[in-house]
Parts: sequence; structure tokens; C-alpha cells
Amino acid sequence: MIVIVAIIIASRIKGYINETVVPNQQTYHWPTSALAKKLPKPKSDRGEVTTDSDTILSVDVRKTTQADFEDYIEQCREKGFTVDYDRNSTSYSAYDKDKCNLMLDYEEDKKIMEIYAYAPKKEDSKKKELKKTKSQNKTVKKHTTKKKKTTNKRSSTGVSPKFKKMMDCYEEFFDEYIKFMKKYEKSSDQVSMMTDYAKYMEKYAKYMEELEGIENEDLNAAELAYYTKVNARIMEKISELN
Repeated sequence: MIVIVAIIIASRIKGYINETVVPNQQTYHWPTSALAKKLPKPKSDRGEVTTDSDTILSVDVRKTTQADFEDYIEQCREKGFTVDYDRNSTSYSAYDKDKCNLMLDYEEDKKIMEIYAYAPKKEDSKKKELKKTKSQNKTVKKHTTKKKKTTNKRSSTGVSPKFKKMMDCYEEFFDEYIKFMKKYEKSSDQVSMMTDYAKYMEKYAKYMEELEGIENEDLNAAELAYYTKVNARIMEKISELN
């Protein structure tokens, strides 16, 4: 069963998983890109810059305590990342006034803070022109409305809160499943645990059904990066099972 689950996950991300383990002693240099300049520099200099471009910034910061993580959140809020924010003990997401998207995740057991930042998509000249003439030309208004219906099915930049919540729930399920399997392997009465096992399989089927509705081509770059990251963590956790 473990092998089958691992194969399914591996096939879903179509080769995007990066299983490289970054040693704690590896030092990174904080980037100088426009996105990086919007964010405060983390306290720890141990980790890896995995992506640094005009549109995406991804940094894994190691040797980070829970207190360091909470402090970094406050620094980001001071930088203006407070719009539509969502916060808990292990994650933070928000936009700034320029619609840049920030996501922070914390893995307490590994003392790793994951930083993701995404630049807003620049509005092209045609859309700007349509916006200017919208109130003056009914034909343009109808065209604009029709265009919105066909193109705004999914945000073109950043990770939507709905998608992030779904992926986080997906990972939480596997955390529970792996914890159960470890208990199952050590149990002297595995038969009595079959009912619980069946319940986990029902939940698994539910999450797989939700993921079936998301094709890779429907994901923007930010969502694909987050999707890949979550699945990579799940693969690493599954590998701990015998």
C-alpha cells in the first residue's frame, strides 16, 4: 500500500519533485532581486535559495526556531504584507498593496522556514485600454464582461487561499496516516485496527478525488511550485515507513 501511494504521488507531479536534502551547514546569500528586496532578511544564514526570478522567490531557511518564525512574520507585516492575511502557528500568507503574494511555512521538527513570494502579473496594454473606455462604450463593456467570464476562472498569479487550504489538508491527512501506520506496525493486535485503517482509506479516496479535478495546466507557476513542495514533503515522510 505504501509503495502504491508513493507511485501515485510521484506520477501526479510529473517529475517536478526535488528530493535534494540541504545540509544544515550550507550557507545561502539573500538575493538582490526586486521580490527579495520587498522582504526582510531572515535571521539565519543557513539554507538554500531554490528559486530567484522576477516573478518567483523561494528560499528554505534552516536553523530557524518557532520564535524566529513568529518574529519574521511580524517583520513581513511591517513591510506591508497584511492584505487578506491568513495566519496560524506554522504558516502565514498575505498580499501587500502592490498585490505581491507572500507565503511562509514552518517545519518545527526540522527547524526550517520556507519562504515563497510571487510578483503580481503586469496588466497588458489591451486590458488597460478596455478599462479606460469601459464606462463610455457599451460594446467594450460587454466584451470586457465576456472576457472576464472566460479568463478569470483561476488567478494567474499567487496561490489561491482555497488551493493552499486543500493542499495543507492533504498533507495533514498524510501526517495522520503515517502516524497511524507506525502505530500499526508496532501493534501486537493489528486486526483490531482494521476499522481505523478503513477510515483512513476513505479519507484518502476523498482527497484523491479532489485532486483529480486539478490538472497541471490549470495551475499557475506559484500553485505548481507549492503543489510540488507539499508532495515532496509527503514523499519524504512516507519514506520513513518500513
